Amino acid sequence: MSATLLLRWLPALLAGEDHIAETGALPDGTRWAVLDEGVLLLEPADESAAQICLLLSCGIHGNETAPIEMLDRLLQQLASGAVANPAARVLLIFGNPGAMRAGERYLDDDLNRLFGGKHRFYQDSREARRAALLEQYAQRFFEMGQGQRLHLDLHTAIRASYYPKFAICPAQGNTPYIDSLLGLLQAVDVGTLLLQPQPSNTFSSYCVSQFGARALTLELGQARPFGNNQSLPLDEWLALLQRLLQGQLPPASAPLDIHRFAVTREVIRTSEQFVLHLADDVANFTPLPAGYLLAEDGAQQTIVAAGEHILFPNPAVKVGLRAGVLVTRIDA
Repeated sequence: MSATLLLRWLPALLAGEDHIAETGALPDGTRWAVLDEGVLLLEPADESAAQICLLLSCGIHGNETAPIEMLDRLLQQLASGAVANPAARVLLIFGNPGAMRAGERYLDDDLNRLFGGKHRFYQDSREARRAALLEQYAQRFFEMGQGQRLHLDLHTAIRASYYPKFAICPAQGNTPYIDSLLGLLQAVDVGTLLLQPQPSNTFSSYCVSQFGARALTLELGQARPFGNNQSLPLDEWLALLQRLLQGQLPPASAPLDIHRFAVTREVIRTSEQFVLHLADDVANFTPLPAGYLLAEDGAQQTIVAAGEHILFPNPAVKVGLRAGVLVTRIDA
């Protein structure tokens, strides 16, 4: 059963099979343990050789399938021996199995808005219970291991994007270590980086603020149903993850060609009267004309300032949530 479960991990998860507390070892000595539904720990045979504590999360939004399929491929490579002798402790988190099975972004609430303790305010939410659980596993994983702490939260966007692949860097406080991850972005040809000025309730931001992890939210492309991700360059992402499993953090090489953006403000839906004046096919990072009436929410209006671009427009969010982000280009 040691390799069999890993080879069929995704079908078993989507079928709701219960393998919690199962453990095993691969021929190269790599140990694995199913800690919870969709939560899998991998440890090298020689744990003292682990150079990185690597948390890889996907499926935080259940309909963002490309990262889910990619991490399943990584597991199959480990189980088959195509990738062997990892030099990293790895925690794989398939974030929202219920939403994955339903083919929905979430069931009750957006899971990626409930970290950092915000889940305590959503007592009847399945995602709130899941956020609390994932916080506990992240804490246990980082605090029990040694080495560089790294969290990559893998997503795909609802809309197409002017820059098809991009990364989001959570607020780093007084530790400007994001430059050490530029080589990682270069390795997968990600040329766009959004810098968040304030901590948020996302999973990656939680791991930065609570555990000092280096973290990025990575957008691999546009969201599609399972089995429809052939056009996305997943092989290059998979090659990057294989390098990370070997404890290799890719170095940056000159010249660096990174488009950097910063958040200027968020557009929050505060009532049922909210209207977003954007067509459904407007892509992420589209520049908007200064003075444009972007949104109306009762008497409140959002007017675009010079140089602002739109990111993650979604008028269908619940009241109180973010319906879009306005960002501006900044110098390197």
